[in-house]
Amino acid sequence: MTTPKEDVSLLQLELLKKIQAELANLNHEVGALKTGLADVQTGLADVQTGLADVQTGLADVQTGLANVQNRLENVRTELKGDIDGLRTELSAVREDLAKHRKETHEGFIRVRTDLVGLRDEVEIGFTAMRLQNDRRFLGHEGRLRDLEAAR
Repeated sequence: MTTPKEDVSLLQLELLKKIQAELANLNHEVGALKTGLADVQTGLADVQTGLADVQTGLADVQTGLANVQNRLENVRTELKGDIDGLRTELSAVREDLAKHRKETHEGFIRVRTDLVGLRDEVEIGFTAMRLQNDRRFLGHEGRLRDLEAAR
């Protein structure tokens, strides 16, 4: 058997072995936690890299959107200028059309007036020819009567 002094030493030794085993177990768990933490940190770094890529992509999209908006504004400005130019041209064409309509109307009125005048002149000419033919006829008839009377 062992003496109480040896029992205490054995108990101390056994307790020390248990503590060492527990420390080894804790060291193992700490190592596993450190590995897990390193994995989490690596994952976090990957997420941060992905986030940076997304932010860069977002900045590119915003820049592209700004370029598109600028181009749209330029196109709007160009179209507005073109539309204003077309309106000016259309206004000029309308004015020219109105001028040509007025000139055409005035031309038709002149032609109608000339035709009415010509018709009147033709009627006067026909009337003069009828009168002249009537005179000749009467002149011939008078000569015929004179000849018949002289016979």
